[in-house]
Amino acid sequence: MFSSKGNFLEIVVFRLCCCFFSNTWFVPDEYFQSVEVAYHMVYGKGHLAWEWLPEWALRSPLHPLIYALFFWLLKLFSLDFAFIIRWIPNIIHAFLFAIADICFINWAKNIVGYSQNGLIHQRGPYVANTKIAQYVDERLQKDSDNTIYVLQLM
Repeated sequence: MFSSKGNFLEIVVFRLCCCFFSNTWFVPDEYFQSVEVAYHMVYGKGHLAWEWLPEWALRSPLHPLIYALFFWLLKLFSLDFAFIIRWIPNIIHAFLFAIADICFINWAKNIVGYSQNGLIHQRGPYVANTKIAQYVDERLQKDSDNTIYVLQLM
């Protein structure tokens, strides 16, 4: 799947830099529909939006469970410091999108025959690179077509 370990590490470092140098929320509501819910699952405190209340239960818990797993592991090993809790969702996204970048590079290599042009175009737009590692989680939940497309590229 990966073209090389060095290429993957380079892309992970790039995505992590994008994650840490952008300190804003792109879609603030999605923080409360994912990370806040995961925090509530693990620690039993925090605010739950009305969609998560038992009498409504409009959303699937699968997406927040991604974060809850990491929060639970941090809690289990007593590493659940505020700084780590704050940044772990961004780091998760950075790794997921690094994998998607590698899939894109491999796809470009198969279609065009040369992957570096694909990588340049993938990294070009500032907004795409800084916002992609943030909480645009509604896309992860609802846009199954894109998820299936990325899985096909893998």
